[in-house]
Amino acid sequence: MMQQVYKTLPDDRPIMSINVIEDPDKCPTGFVVISRTHDQDSDADLWRDGSFFGKKMTRYICLSKTEGISDFIVDSVAVINEKEIPPEGYALITRTADSDQKAWRKRQLCYKLVRREQAASAVTDIIIMGRLKKAPVGFSLAGEINGMTVCFKCGPSVAPVNKPTATQPSQLLYSLSPASTHVPHTQISQPPSVVSVVNKAPINGVTGGDSPHEYEQLMFLQPSRPAPRPPGASHNTYATLAAYS
Repeated sequence: MMQQVYKTLPDDRPIMSINVIEDPDKCPTGFVVISRTHDQDSDADLWRDGSFFGKKMTRYICLSKTEGISDFIVDSVAVINEKEIPPEGYALITRTADSDQKAWRKRQLCYKLVRREQAASAVTDIIIMGRLKKAPVGFSLAGEINGMTVCFKCGPSVAPVNKPTATQPSQLLYSLSPASTHVPHTQISQPPSVVSVVNKAPINGVTGGDSPHEYEQLMFLQPSRPAPRPPGASHNTYATLAAYS
């Protein structure tokens, strides 16, 4: 359903390449042939000179919006005489893309390529008029080729769709880290130090004060009774032979 809707919408993409072919059934891949006139829906052949040795000679314009030189688009189209030098910056189509034959007689089509980012506008469509000699509304006149009027339509230069690239992380409106909660500060009572306990313990019946020289109080910490003596060396009760020698 959506594909059918897209097909009915106008394709305003810029034209990237223009070719001329002899057989409308041999259009190059990626190109679309203009085989019918816009005003009469008749044959859009631009050669219009009967047959050559029993073979009908035909020329059709075909265009592409995907093939061509990368980053270049068609900026303008013009029709000039066969031996006329094209305007500066314009390219000529001299041979047919399918049969490598001479592309034009008497009059020829040329077009201008510019870089996409430098183009103020771009050619988005080309039509052939069989009877009318002026461009319809929304189109510009390129010129006349063997009684057929060539017109083109311009539109904005649309930038190509870029490949996905690594994007910078967007700035978040919130912090990824959890919000810290304020805990009221409560002073934790520290256990009494050894020095303070010693300082307040009675020493020789006298309770220690708050003297800053607490280390001096440690000098009076002496045991109330003497420590037991360590076991001494035992005396041998036997004699060796060396004692008698």
